Amino acid sequence: MVDLRTILSFLLAYLTIWPLWSFYVRSSTGSRAVLSKSDSKAESQGQVRQCLKDTFYNGVRRDAKVYSQMGEDGIIESAFSCLKTTDKYYVEFGVEDGRECTTRLLRERGGWSGLMMDGSHVNQSINLQKEFMTSSNIVSLFQKHGVPKQYDFMTVDIDLNTFWVLQAILAAGYRPRLLNVEINRNFPATFKAYAVVNRPQAVWTQGCYFGASPLAYTRLAQFFGYRPLVFDQLAVNLFFVHTDSVGSMTPASSGNTSRVLQAAAAVSEDLRKTSTRILHPTASSVDGSSSSRTTATSSSHAALAMISDILLDPDFNLYAADRALPSERQGLRWPIHDGCSNKDWVHIPAHVNFSETLLDAGLAKIVLLESVKGSPDDRGNTCDGVPCTIRVFRRAKYLGYQGMDDEDEK
Repeated sequence: MVDLRTILSFLLAYLTIWPLWSFYVRSSTGSRAVLSKSDSKAESQGQVRQCLKDTFYNGVRRDAKVYSQMGEDGIIESAFSCLKTTDKYYVEFGVEDGRECTTRLLRERGGWSGLMMDGSHVNQSINLQKEFMTSSNIVSLFQKHGVPKQYDFMTVDIDLNTFWVLQAILAAGYRPRLLNVEINRNFPATFKAYAVVNRPQAVWTQGCYFGASPLAYTRLAQFFGYRPLVFDQLAVNLFFVHTDSVGSMTPASSGNTSRVLQAAAAVSEDLRKTSTRILHPTASSVDGSSSSRTTATSSSHAALAMISDILLDPDFNLYAADRALPSERQGLRWPIHDGCSNKDWVHIPAHVNFSETLLDAGLAKIVLLESVKGSPDDRGNTCDGVPCTIRVFRRAKYLGYQGMDDEDEK
């Protein structure tokens, strides 16, 4: 079993050796730093990065509701005060009649335009199209309605199959600069990578079975160049920013080593505390009872997940987004949703090739049983005829503040 000290030691060694190796490679190939357009772009990306950090990670919430459901209006306005707009084009689907959505304020007061889609409503005056969206037809719908490959903003919220529809969009090469997705907040914020089984014709039944966990969405988005930026204050939505706007960062980049170490030290401190937000040692189970769920194995896996995220980007990662959430969230009832109508989920591992078609067919199925008793692990069971693992599902109360089950997948 890998303990936290070993993980941090490995991280320190990596951060020490990688810059030296990179310098040797650059020197041996005769590269020279010269001023160019790329230097200018990097400087601009650095300014946008710093602006976003100053805006969202300073303890001041930017949520503000005008027409949006969860205060997304304020987050979008604040993000584009740093990003700036390029074409003021948006895409949003799952908007119902368009009166309460994330793009109405942009259209009515900001001079934006774009495409909205919903399965039950149409309004040609605001380009709201009635379409039933699935992972199989979403790309053809984008082509039908003339969506450009690159544009400023997109919100994806169709409840049940949001994860798989987003995967199809990104795999087809569409790249909004700012991305907003509804996450399943019954899962913790920073680990547990689960998504619903892709059933294109099914619809949400109001329970806790929909979408995917924050980590599942993050793994999907990171594959296509996105970084997690911020949750809304009730942790219903997670915003991502593309590296074309903020640049790609590695631990070896200038000045990043100390930032990665600081972030890793913060993870270590959180893991050390008895009331850590990541491990949730007094996790409240579905029926409200409390039990200690902290184990050495889950500690190591949680640390590995967080440090891996930080290595990819020391500024924009799930850990930073989670820490920016307010500790008290008024008006958030518990339980958040009714019980899950289905028990079978798909585990989304790290390092998946999300550009593959029919991706869901090759991923491991997991049965999550809402229970207060031990953590069964019966590999002889099947989900839709496919062998699967059974685990306990203890729904996370307020994302990062409570926990789920014993085992944490890397």
